[in-house]
Amino acid sequence: MSRFLEIDKEAFYAKLEQKFDSCPQRDVKIVIGDMDARIGREEMYKPVIGPNSLHTVTNDNGQRCINFAASYAFHLECLQFNPPEGRFICGEFESGRMHLNDESQRSRT
Repeated sequence: MSRFLEIDKEAFYAKLEQKFDSCPQRDVKIVIGDMDARIGREEMYKPVIGPNSLHTVTNDNGQRCINFAASYAFHLECLQFNPPEGRFICGEFESGRMHLNDESQRSRT
């Protein structure tokens, strides 16, 4: 990995930690994004990721996500959504659980 990419990743996670630390502790915090992370099924990560994962082996980006989640005592969920073209997946929280709704053909204004 080039040193340039390494510096960018370190800066990203430093900024993410800074944002988290600036939020009130009682706030619900959710990080959603494409981290290019592969979270594997290694036994040592199960306290953070649980029993399920799409991949067998964790890559460097996955390790960074796991370290971030572990440092805040968060549970990390790896989800992959591939909605059909022209469809949106929306989520809403109710009673502490995430419910996903498929909203088809919404206009992008």
